[in-house]
Amino acid sequence: MDAVMSSEAVKRESVRDDLVPLCDGKPWKGRGENSSGTGLVDQARKQFVAIHHQINSHYAKLRAGRIEAAGTKADRGEAHRRRERQVLRRIEKALLTKETLENHYAARGISVTAIYRDGFTIDLRLQHPGAPKFLVAGSSASRFVTLELPVELE
Repeated sequence: MDAVMSSEAVKRESVRDDLVPLCDGKPWKGRGENSSGTGLVDQARKQFVAIHHQINSHYAKLRAGRIEAAGTKADRGEAHRRRERQVLRRIEKALLTKETLENHYAARGISVTAIYRDGFTIDLRLQHPGAPKFLVAGSSASRFVTLELPVELE
């Protein structure tokens, strides 16, 4: 499936460690390169971490450009607007790829919940057959709550 990120695309991404989200509450660094897991869940983890890192990277560029331009004539200039549109297009393309990944893996029983802080994805919680049953409720208020499901709902 060409819309799902290939491992080559994951490797090509330049990595800024502070923009790589946790995965299931654990740091991703080192897990991806050295992971012996080749199963569907490991593949999903790797691809979701990569696409959320990409979104975080583009969003960081967008924020940096806006901060740099704030209070100057550059914020009203055509060159600044053109650069911002380019970054926004990249974010949109990455979001479409993320949605394609979600659809691809949802059909296989794998779903992901992103936890956000200040507009950045900071953690990804994967649910899949065999995973502990929990519910994550995230909010833009930089809080999340993990709730155990009642036995009768499992």
